Amino acid sequence: MTLLDAKFRDFPVAPFATRGGGVPLRDGDASGNRLPYAPKTTFSLNGTYRIPTGADQLVLSGTVLHSGSYYFEPDNIAKQRAYTSFNAVARFEIDNGRYYVEAFGKNLGNVAVTSVVLTNPTGASNTSLQPPRTYGVTLGFKCEGYAEAFRAQSYDQSRFA
Repeated sequence: MTLLDAKFRDFPVAPFATRGGGVPLRDGDASGNRLPYAPKTTFSLNGTYRIPTGADQLVLSGTVLHSGSYYFEPDNIAKQRAYTSFNAVARFEIDNGRYYVEAFGKNLGNVAVTSVVLTNPTGASNTSLQPPRTYGVTLGFKCEGYAEAFRAQSYDQSRFA
């Protein structure tokens, strides 16, 4: 959990946009305005539950993230409202985790979150959104021993002497 009260102390010549955009930036006083990308509150909760089944296991995990509202620029015009997002993973590990099948879901509530708002000097705004609800399946395996062998080779300087 994070509690934050981040404000500009003194910023008399800040770049200010005009509501609606399309008008070139002008100077403005942002003193006392909240800092960009600095929500007053955030918290996250993560959980993992493992269900062993002999040499295999099922691993269930989830994450909840809440972010308070925040502004994108010093003028405090463009604002992201507070949001809460949920992610989940169900992973079945085989042969002591050497192989796995994983089903995942991100942003399960399909919450629209703006990640970036940039106003260029002409007053036009460029906006980017975070991905919508995303889900899928992953198949994978671990290559045990390969990483250690590679590390040993990459640090062996004797062959250059």
